[in-house]
Amino acid sequence: MSGITSEYAILVAGGSGTRMQSQVPKQFISIGGQPILMHTIKRFFAYNAQIRLILVLPTEQILLWQQLCAEHAFFLPHQVVTGGNSRFASVKNGLAVISGEG
Repeated sequence: MSGITSEYAILVAGGSGTRMQSQVPKQFISIGGQPILMHTIKRFFAYNAQIRLILVLPTEQILLWQQLCAEHAFFLPHQVVTGGNSRFASVKNGLAVISGEG
């Protein structure tokens, strides 16, 4: 065994934006010309360029995320996973990918 372990980060981004009084889910609100979620992903890669990111989104937000990535030419590697009916279920879906179940 090589002794090399992978680092993972699961980003559960299922917010609706209601607390921020926004029609746009908070993770997609633009700051500095890019959605907040892109800034977050960049920070993880600044910490470790080899990190394996798992992004958990509600089903109805996945297409929007893909469109935003194309629009902003955002190509940092990450895996998108469908969220669940609760935060717990969404985290479980993200963990399933790491354990090879998802």
